[in-house]
Amino acid sequence: MPGTQPSILCGDCSVTAVIPKNATPEDELFCPTCKRVDTVGHAAAEARIHATHVAERAFENRMLARGRALSRRVPSKAPARSLRWISDYAGP
Repeated sequence: MPGTQPSILCGDCSVTAVIPKNATPEDELFCPTCKRVDTVGHAAAEARIHATHVAERAFENRMLARGRALSRRVPSKAPARSLRWISDYAGP
């Protein structure tokens, strides 16, 4: 849906994090399953890293499907599950 933002998920549980309404980057969010706690700013930064990996992988797959080799880049690896927070972004 245009204009919607991906949710922040726990990297271990893949459960949507609980974020306070009108949160600032200094506010805390948490995973309701494993009780992991972090700041909204840090979790959003890690979720952006995850979303970037997903988008890069989708682009690379589209180029390869069209027969265009990625000449100067090494294909990106899937993001490591070591990220504490991920996004639910599924790509374009």
